Amino acid sequence: MDIQKAENILLEIKELMDESNVVFFLRNGTCLGVIRDGELIKWDDDLDIGSIIGMNGLNEKSIYETVDKF
Repeated sequence: MDIQKAENILLEIKELMDESNVVFFLRNGTCLGVIRDGELIKWDDDLDIGSIIGMNGLNEKSIYETVDKF
């Protein structure tokens, strides 16, 4: 994974989520690398994010609106 591209993608995701007022968090290997190493894991091949339906205004409608923005 190109770390710089992955970081840029995460920033773009954050902007989209902020526009939709969707709170999200890092999960799995993405979270592990940031917490443990202070950076993304170089040999990881994806970005893991999550959110919880029913919290922070996230509902089925807002999910579809956010997906459309992607």
